[in-house]
Amino acid sequence: MAKATRAKKGTVSVTTDRDRLRLGWRYKGKRYFLFIGLPDTITNRRVAEAKASQTELDMMSGHFDPTLRAYKLQLPSRSQLSVTGLFNKFIQHKAKTVTSATLDKYRGLLNYLEEFFKGCSVTEVSMAEAEKFTRWYDFQNLSKVVI
Repeated sequence: MAKATRAKKGTVSVTTDRDRLRLGWRYKGKRYFLFIGLPDTITNRRVAEAKASQTELDMMSGHFDPTLRAYKLQLPSRSQLSVTGLFNKFIQHKAKTVTSATLDKYRGLLNYLEEFFKGCSVTEVSMAEAEKFTRWYDFQNLSKVVI
C-alpha cells in the first residue's frame, strides 16, 4: 500500500468523499474541510480548484475566514430560480441532443412562460398554477410550425 503524501504547508487540496468534491487544509494548527457538494466532473473540479486558490490566497494575505462562509459556493436556491430560468436550463441541457427545430419550439414556449409566470420562482408554482398555464397556452393564437 502506497503511503499517502501530505500536502505542502499552506495548500488546499481537492479530494472526493462519496463521489463529491471537498477541500481540505490546515491553518494555524487547525484542520479544515469544506464540502463543495458537487459531483467530481472536470468542470466541477475547476470550480473546486478556484475555491482552493481563493482560500490559499486568503491564508497568505491574512484574510482567511475561519467560519468558511466566504468559501462556500453561492448557488441559487430553488426559491430564487425562476420558471423561465429553470426552462432555460432545460433548453441548454437538451441543446446537445435535439434538432434546431425542436430548440426553436422550446424557445417559443419560453416566451409564453415568461408572459404567463412573469418571473415567478419555481417554488411559487403549484400544480394548479401549472394546469392554469396549460389551459391559457391552449387558447393563445399560435401559428402552426410546418416541419
